Amino acid sequence: MRAAFAKSVPEVTSIDARADALPFPDSTFDLICVGQAFHWFANIASLREMGRVLAPGATLALAWNLEDADYDWVAEIRACYEAYDEGTRGDVPQYRKGVWREAFDEAIDIFPANVDRHFFDHHVLTTRDEIIDRALSKSYIASLPPSDQARVREDLAAILRRREKDALRRHRATLASC
Repeated sequence: MRAAFAKSVPEVTSIDARADALPFPDSTFDLICVGQAFHWFANIASLREMGRVLAPGATLALAWNLEDADYDWVAEIRACYEAYDEGTRGDVPQYRKGVWREAFDEAIDIFPANVDRHFFDHHVLTTRDEIIDRALSKSYIASLPPSDQARVREDLAAILRRREKDALRRHRATLASC
């Protein structure tokens, strides 16, 4: 991912670092923005480190997007692949599960008790193949044996054949800030 980012935005320097060990002086940044990733390192050590490098009054912004299950066809698609994230695989960090919020309970001295959350609807025109590829890229699907991935692909294709008229994939974008 970093290589692709560096290629597309060469004027931005990319630093190899962990969220719990940032190589920057105290109060360096006015904003830290984390896109589609905070749930992977949602812990007190990371929040303390981000709080350390944020300037006083600065903002930590966490952003995610998730297919909007308020639409029945999207709910059917999500149910197909989210079934693979239950049971023994249920420990895979996921934004939708909300466990990431618990890290803020321990970080009350760094970030306010109430995290502001804003939701935005974002409609994406997409193809059947793009919907399937996105589902297959989810960590808990990508780590499945090839035979299970093939079953997910087939199941999604069957759903999408029945839902041919539904061209838009709807996302609900979330911005959490503190």
